[in-house]
Amino acid sequence: MFECDQFASRFEIYLANNGLFSFLGPIYQFVPTPFPLNDGRRVIAGFWSDIDTRSSIPSGNKVYYQIHVNQSNTIVFEKAVAYVQQYFPGERSFNPSMIITGTWYRVGAYSYQTNLVNTFQIILATDEIRSFAFLFYNDLQWASPSTSSLIEVNSSSEIGGQAGFNAGDSIIYEMLPYSRTSYVRRLVNT
Repeated sequence: MFECDQFASRFEIYLANNGLFSFLGPIYQFVPTPFPLNDGRRVIAGFWSDIDTRSSIPSGNKVYYQIHVNQSNTIVFEKAVAYVQQYFPGERSFNPSMIITGTWYRVGAYSYQTNLVNTFQIILATDEIRSFAFLFYNDLQWASPSTSSLIEVNSSSEIGGQAGFNAGDSIIYEMLPYSRTSYVRRLVNT
């Protein structure tokens, strides 16, 4: 959890090991509930699943976050503006004042599984009025904790990780293609 006093009011964003940002309170649930969530939870899910960071693997199994404010890192702000202009062409005047990045780097699945690892990132950019979230996927080798080998990856019975967002109002939400299926690993190519 980190607090932001940036916009004349304090708010909290929770970065969870289980692959998401949540607002208003932490989410401890490892197995994702399909969107829309009917309980007011506000979530940006990069890869909501039962991620286990207890194992030690060389240069990995870590979750990182960074907060950039007031153009503190011009490259980060320039990239965020470029993404908004590219994917939301009607928002040409977007000038973010804060960017939060969460990176899940080479993370394994529950029960100390590190033979397959995932790397993904959530970027949240805001100008105090509008906010944009971007989900980036570098490598998704496992779809769910039940996937213990590449042979099992295409099992139709497993519930894969969930990606997207839920606004907390039971109306506005988006689940990315392949969410909750063994094919969620295809997000790397989208």
